[in-house]
Amino acid sequence: MLPDNTKAESLQMVLLDGNVTDYVPVKDGTEIDVPLERPESTVTAILREE
Repeated sequence: MLPDNTKAESLQMVLLDGNVTDYVPVKDGTEIDVPLERPESTVTAILREE
């Protein structure tokens, strides 16, 4: 889940265990799915500067 009032279009990149990874926006862009994520993974979302 993304922070309140944040949509997937605001993301610059998503990291999976420190490496850039692909993601899929879901639920009208208010959440993302990271297909390669596992229970022990760390997902980091980097937001664009505005």
